[in-house]
Amino acid sequence: MSPVEWGGEVPERVVAATEPSGWPSRLAGYWKVLLGALSTLGVGGVFAWLQSAGVTHLPPWATAGVTALVTIVLLLFGPSNKA
Repeated sequence: MSPVEWGGEVPERVVAATEPSGWPSRLAGYWKVLLGALSTLGVGGVFAWLQSAGVTHLPPWATAGVTALVTIVLLLFGPSNKA
């Protein structure tokens, strides 16, 4: 039952809590920054970063997955060649 149905007033904090927070657009912005960083590093840079973080061995499927992900990001977010 809402406060309007029982005749009460809606407190200010309830109104503020129902307003959109904008977190989806903020998260999308961070995602774009992360993908941009991955495309700047490249495949070798990502593996060097993982190695500096202490990763000494990856299973073959993880290596292929990282390579595929970074390559796709490079293709999508890299500079486009327009003739």
